[in-house]
Amino acid sequence: MKTRFLIIAIVTLFILSATGFAYYKATDWLDFDMTTKILNKNPLSIISNGIDIQIDFTMKNYSNLKLIVSQLKVNILTPKNVLLAYQKQPLSGKVVIPANSNSSIISLVYNIPVTGLTAITKELSQTTNVGELARNYFTSGKFGIQLKMEGYVRANYGIRLPMDNVIDL
Repeated sequence: MKTRFLIIAIVTLFILSATGFAYYKATDWLDFDMTTKILNKNPLSIISNGIDIQIDFTMKNYSNLKLIVSQLKVNILTPKNVLLAYQKQPLSGKVVIPANSNSSIISLVYNIPVTGLTAITKELSQTTNVGELARNYFTSGKFGIQLKMEGYVRANYGIRLPMDNVIDL
């Protein structure tokens, strides 16, 4: 009787550990790309209300497992780690990423207030002047500033992928 119980326990433990390892390895196969878009193009609204940024996260699943993203937490920081904007709303629902696909897009909208803009200009005042930022914005639609994105993505079975990327604004 003891040997049957021991064999059943070992087989069950082996199956559970193999499944757990497969989901643990899925963190290596989960990746994302980010694209940014400035929503308010009017310079007067930027000066009075700040910058509204839409960030689209394209989730890529390189594994043969279906992953479900249940939580996404991302903050925007300056190059010297000063908080500019934080995620105000959690995900509205779970996002399913099918196996071997990159079709799931999550869009988040951030507002960098005027105080955040002054923090950026203070940090960049040693290397860049405001005229250069304005020239970049009017010619290309982007300021030419690199900001940090920090946070994490949490998927099913406890998969947690830290996020530490740089975006161009």
